[in-house]
Amino acid sequence: MRGILVPIALALGVLPFVVSRPEPARAGTAVRMTLDESVAGADLVLEGRVLSKSCATASDGLIYTDYQVSVDRTFVGVDLPVRSVRLPGGMLPTGRGLMVPGVPELRVGEEVFLLLSEASSSGVRMVCGLSQGKYRIVRDARGARFAVRNSRGTTIVGDTPGNVQTAPGVEVVDYAEMVARLMRASHAAGEGR
Repeated sequence: MRGILVPIALALGVLPFVVSRPEPARAGTAVRMTLDESVAGADLVLEGRVLSKSCATASDGLIYTDYQVSVDRTFVGVDLPVRSVRLPGGMLPTGRGLMVPGVPELRVGEEVFLLLSEASSSGVRMVCGLSQGKYRIVRDARGARFAVRNSRGTTIVGDTPGNVQTAPGVEVVDYAEMVARLMRASHAAGEGR
């Protein structure tokens, strides 16, 4: 069917628009996770700045994005000064892309806390709890830092039947409090391993 649709779309001039200007993935579904649960399930938890990103296709056809991250602090995992983080999805220079609902986008230059799964055999990681595992670090007008998590559009599934709800949206946590919470959670997770 796809082989038929592509020539028709090209003839109508629709495909270039669809491929090069996809609608952003607006929804994902994740199990509700506390910060402690996310850290306990993570293979890598870090604070850092995104230096660069590049998209490619794996041998299995999956499109992924490699992010180079300058690491300021590692809470869980091997401490390295720079990390390559490979997440599923992205847009190739050809305009072909893959959007994975719920996987947060990382932007070059942004400072983040990331809670990441173990890498697959192809090096791809998932953000723990989808949007629940990325906090952007922002500064207010006075220079005070905060960790901001944006879960808009993510459906959260609880651990009891019928407990499904849309995530509350934006969560803002004082930077020092976030660091303390991650340190406590990583220490507790380390004791349980």
